[in-house]
Amino acid sequence: MRLWLAVLIGAQGYQVRVVGDGDAGLRLAVQEPVDAFILDIGLPGMDGYEPARRLRATPGGHAAKLMLRHSCHRQK
Repeated sequence: MRLWLAVLIGAQGYQVRVVGDGDAGLRLAVQEPVDAFILDIGLPGMDGYEPARRLRATPGGHAAKLMLRHSCHRQK
């Protein structure tokens, strides 16, 4: 799902960075300015709410737009 979103957003002319977990997203936010984040609230471990709280606390993080979504992963 994240790659599909990256392709759709990138096709609109935006530069997209894709990471696989909240820790990697937080590291990215420290390394370079980011205008928006799409965070998955349904992942195990660090769900999307925790990185959102931490991003808001980083210098410049309060200006970034946050979108939280649920990936709807299901065990079969």
